Amino acid sequence: MFGEANNPFQFDFEKPDKDLIDDLLVQTQAFLRTLVFHDKPFGHDIKFVGEARNYTQKAFGEEEVGEFDKLIMSCRENVAKVNPENLSEAGLIGNMLRAKLYLLVSWGEKFVAGVWRAIKYLFKVLNAILGSIQSALGLKDAIKEAKDLVANGLDYIDKEAPESN
Repeated sequence: MFGEANNPFQFDFEKPDKDLIDDLLVQTQAFLRTLVFHDKPFGHDIKFVGEARNYTQKAFGEEEVGEFDKLIMSCRENVAKVNPENLSEAGLIGNMLRAKLYLLVSWGEKFVAGVWRAIKYLFKVLNAILGSIQSALGLKDAIKEAKDLVANGLDYIDKEAPESN
């Protein structure tokens, strides 16, 4: 298993490609939900702009299965059925896939360790991988849009927050 226990992203690189992609989708869902619904996700005091957290929580669905969860479930079902050639054309097989996941795990470790700017790069890598998955599946950008909703709603992380008077 690659990735430390507290890292939001961990992968067993011995698994088949489709299983790794499925793991990525499950972990992405958990990561974004954690940022949106927990007060101190991964030990950081993360603030959202204005009411962005409230609206994002509603979009994700607080208790029931929300719109975002339905997107992830649909994507997972499609990954199981997709032609491996589509995955290859999107750079989602073999060493290319593992290299992308390695970057995701590495930025996840830096973020959890307190390098607050790492979340910017974590979101960039996640964006690229989600874009590849959506391309391979012939889907629109709905999952990336949900990820962007969280990323763009973040105001700051406490380590860089100005002191309040």
